[in-house]
Amino acid sequence: MKKLTAGIFFTMAGSWAVALKELGINIKWHYCIKEFHEVFSLNFPEILMTDKLSDINEEVDLIVGSPPCIGMSSANPNAKIDHNANQETLNFAMVVEILRPKAFIMEMVPTIIRPKFEYLFNQYKSVLQMNYSFVYRIINFVDYGTPQVRKRFIILGLRKDNLNEIIFPNPSNKKITIKEAFYGLPKLTEKKAVEQELTRKFNPKWKAPFSKYIHNPGYFQLKWEGVAPPFTAMGGVYFKHPDFLEDNLEYHRLITYREAARLQEFPDNFRFVGKFSKQVKQISWGVPCKGIQPFIKKLLSLIKENKNEKENNR
Repeated sequence: MKKLTAGIFFTMAGSWAVALKELGINIKWHYCIKEFHEVFSLNFPEILMTDKLSDINEEVDLIVGSPPCIGMSSANPNAKIDHNANQETLNFAMVVEILRPKAFIMEMVPTIIRPKFEYLFNQYKSVLQMNYSFVYRIINFVDYGTPQVRKRFIILGLRKDNLNEIIFPNPSNKKITIKEAFYGLPKLTEKKAVEQELTRKFNPKWKAPFSKYIHNPGYFQLKWEGVAPPFTAMGGVYFKHPDFLEDNLEYHRLITYREAARLQEFPDNFRFVGKFSKQVKQISWGVPCKGIQPFIKKLLSLIKENKNEKENNR
């Protein structure tokens, strides 16, 4: 049986690619800014990598992606509707309309449906609504087995020649704790973790422009039986390992980049590049590798059902 194919419209380091490949989907191309080409190509040398829209011309069954959210993110005080980064959200819709895949999934920050960005989102929908049926909602990836609170906007679309109803997958019944997420990783003191360049040294007198850290340091304290707060390039740098709560000062350390990768469900053999802060950025800019899979599976099942219906009607 021929493998289903996919194209990725932004995945940064490669979380979408991990999710798709684990499901046996053949990835044909990946469009992304040059900043992330090195780490993506290191892990997926066989996949076409480009930052030019003109290179995206191969038809695929499924298009997925996470366009840059900086122009809409509530964490960015300069977010506005005419931010340059927001054009990529419209580009996603245009690529879908041009290539006409059987289905698409886009992940974005929840602010996309706020009144401030209503005009932009209406433009996005107007590009797609002629040839696609779609549904969207804000979900929390923690409800789908991801060990962090991560609220995101998800839109699922089917080409209109598929008459199946689009239904969001049911949430998982089990929360994954930090203890489960970090299982099997080495127990490291701060000295060893810093010496091996797996993290950066914690400074109890840190003065940084991160209001949550300054006003609520406990927000960044991970607990073995809990889940992580939203993992971002800013906040992730300051996440404290669960053993930070112990009296032994040797374990007063930040999480390592490999522990951070577990929060985003990257496999342990996934390679990142650069120093710790750069690695955290690569890890945080994307979707949870496992958490996004139920949404992919849902659309794949609808694609296959539609194919079966056509064959039965012959």
